[in-house]
Amino acid sequence: MEKEYFPLWQATGDAFCNRVAERYELKQHLIAGRHTWLMAPRRYGKSSLIAQVQLELSTEQETQIKSYLIDLLPAYDRNSVQEIILNGVGRLMGMLESSPKHAIQLALKFLSKLKPEVAIDSSGIKVKLSPSNNPSLDIKEALLGLDQAASDNGIRAIFVMDEFQSIAGIAESHSIEASIRHAVERAKSVSYVFSGSNRHNLELMFEDSTRPLYHLCHQLGLERISVEDYQKHLQRLAQEKWQKTLDSETFTRVMELSERHPYYVNKLCSILWQSDQVPNEESTHKAWELCIQHEKSTLAAEIGRLSANQRAVLKSLAEEPTNQPRGKEFLNRSRMAGTSVSQALEVLLQNDLIYRDTGEYYQLLNPVMRDYFRDNQ
Repeated sequence: MEKEYFPLWQATGDAFCNRVAERYELKQHLIAGRHTWLMAPRRYGKSSLIAQVQLELSTEQETQIKSYLIDLLPAYDRNSVQEIILNGVGRLMGMLESSPKHAIQLALKFLSKLKPEVAIDSSGIKVKLSPSNNPSLDIKEALLGLDQAASDNGIRAIFVMDEFQSIAGIAESHSIEASIRHAVERAKSVSYVFSGSNRHNLELMFEDSTRPLYHLCHQLGLERISVEDYQKHLQRLAQEKWQKTLDSETFTRVMELSERHPYYVNKLCSILWQSDQVPNEESTHKAWELCIQHEKSTLAAEIGRLSANQRAVLKSLAEEPTNQPRGKEFLNRSRMAGTSVSQALEVLLQNDLIYRDTGEYYQLLNPVMRDYFRDNQ
């Protein structure tokens, strides 16, 4: 089986690029029991960072570390949140012991109110917890019991809640958030990581003083990886693949087309590394056109959900980023009034479709969407 140099979902080991400072900081948080929420736009490598840190911790630390990730994206009401969290707690509980007998003993000791049962499936030992008609209470009891069980066994546990912003959109979200806060504040042996694909909603959950999770966690932000770090990473993998390195023009073109967006660097390079020939500028452009074609239907659907004004602002920014979106030049180009531009910018920022760079220029976050607009003028 040929090596996958650029996995598109989760990159670990040799496929993981840099993030040295972020890896160190997250590891220190998890070891010390400091809870963390990851702030980054979609497809910036949050899941890869978490997976890489888990991998490193499992080999570096003398203390046993067990971790499990739940995905809250399918959650649509309080009962589905309850089911996902209880299932995750049960999975992590099963990882704290080496035999079903000891797992059920541990679960009965600390989670008796949830009527635990033990089973074995392809993933290993699983503790099944029975939900009641009080999701908030069950979630609190399950998380508190997990921490007590980990502490009793002398194990550091890591519980990752991905797509955590999904909770914000359901009825009675505040009571669930309050239950989570109650357990997280008291955790001694479980470190929590919260991440998601909607940065705006996560910011509201953790930075709004009226919300139960206000200032509960340390914030860790992810930025784009530097050109220098990509230079080392890509040239190492090019040498491994072809016993040659990329010429400077080709490497520069990869950086320019992808704009160093982590997902699109991987997507573009995953196509280039399929060839037996070292890429050049021409093949890089052809591969990028293929990236655009792959995402055309997804982009069309995403753009189709926007208002006419929001699409106009996106199109104008794709043509040329600006640090003066209410200036005469941009207003003339977008053919919009200043108030309308301001309203559109707010929505586009909230939905992670645009961002402000270090020079305060508004730009499209997705380089494929940028070129999609440019190609359809």
